[in-house]
Amino acid sequence: MSDAASVGARTGALVVGAPVTTEKLLTQKIDPKQVRTVTGRGGEVLKFPGFTVEPILGRHGEPPKDVTEAFENALKSFARAPTPEQTAERAAIRARGTSDPRVVAEGTIAYLITLDNGFRIMYRDSGGRVTNYEKAAMERVGRVDVALVAVSASFLNTLTVEQALEHMRTYKPDVYIPAHHDADFNGLWRATEPLFQALKDENPNIITVSRGYREPVCFDTENNIGHKRAGSGQSEVVRDMMM
Repeated sequence: MSDAASVGARTGALVVGAPVTTEKLLTQKIDPKQVRTVTGRGGEVLKFPGFTVEPILGRHGEPPKDVTEAFENALKSFARAPTPEQTAERAAIRARGTSDPRVVAEGTIAYLITLDNGFRIMYRDSGGRVTNYEKAAMERVGRVDVALVAVSASFLNTLTVEQALEHMRTYKPDVYIPAHHDADFNGLWRATEPLFQALKDENPNIITVSRGYREPVCFDTENNIGHKRAGSGQSEVVRDMMM
């Protein structure tokens, strides 16, 4: 969330977040009229031209400390120390965010985006456990076309796979895109191939997509997999192109 206020101020976009998020945003340089507070506990639907957004309360990732501390200590033993400039920059970025403990249970919002043609995207930027609010939403809508979901920060493949499987079973996506698996300064990336293999072992038809930074993934939302399956019975096709 550290960049949310500056992006909102530059673009004029609506900035949506949980109370713990918007409280912090309103201390920064952004017009309060642009900030929308949501709880994700149901009944909140944001309507825009061509699509709607439903905030759903998720849960922040809680990787086991005995695992993460072991990895972090090992990395520190050989990683190059940050320069004073890098340390100062990182501190400034962190200061624009929040480490409030409410983030875990109250501050993680998943967003169910539904295009007017019915194409659905689940965006969840923390790899925590699935909540009852998410389960209820998915029982209501059935499934999504694309799940853009954070990878658990647990490092170990057995643990990250376990969490990815829970997300897949809940959202039932045709396409799974991992997110938030990149390392911070001198950190360690979470591997995505073990996730993909585990997802495909359980659902051979799922499509897994991973791209580099700022590399678009485009879908024909009128002719997507779900519409093909429910329609003519033709072979399932997704048009996945780089632009």
